[in-house]
Amino acid sequence: MKEDDVNNRLIEIETKLAYQEDLAQSLNDILVEQRKLIEFLAKRVEKLQSELEDVADSNQFSNKPDDELPPHY
Repeated sequence: MKEDDVNNRLIEIETKLAYQEDLAQSLNDILVEQRKLIEFLAKRVEKLQSELEDVADSNQFSNKPDDELPPHY
């Protein structure tokens, strides 16, 4: 191989490597953001579950039984 061919191939490989490194960094940034979003959503779901349980507990004894007839019967 000629020296120019070797240099051209080396430049092409270095260029491809630079694009691959940029792509890897971009994907890593996206994964970090997605992880933050998942953690936020998981905490929000836990809070909503807790609130729902609190509402269910507070209404447990105040609700009339399902088999009780309405007053007009």
